[in-house]
Amino acid sequence: MRQTLPCLCLLAAAVLAAAAPAQARTLRIDGKSGYLSEWEVKAEVTAKVSRGREEFSGPVTLRHVGACSPNGAVEKSGTLKFHISKSLWSSQIHATLLIDGAQCTYNAKMSKNSSGFMDCPGGASVPLTLSVQ
Repeated sequence: MRQTLPCLCLLAAAVLAAAAPAQARTLRIDGKSGYLSEWEVKAEVTAKVSRGREEFSGPVTLRHVGACSPNGAVEKSGTLKFHISKSLWSSQIHATLLIDGAQCTYNAKMSKNSSGFMDCPGGASVPLTLSVQ
């Protein structure tokens, strides 16, 4: 009986370790938006596996850093969500930014510095560059 007690303790420890949630992967996103790169983009996103793929989401802040801000820097907050699809030849980032009730989408070739246009309501296509760190 005494010999089985250490085995039961080890088994219980193994079960508890397996049941503990895995550390979620967090990424920092930096970027620029606008025709003159007048908006600074910053986000910290966390990964979750959903429908068999890794999806990232988290708060995003857009800060106007252009010279034409007479009352100081304007800041907008929202949510950034994205996933990355991979093929044999390249990877694509598929993102949604929700800012002030407006939903913009962004699809571009994934690299350390991804550049493209985000499509926003009203037909606006706004330049966006994202850097994933």
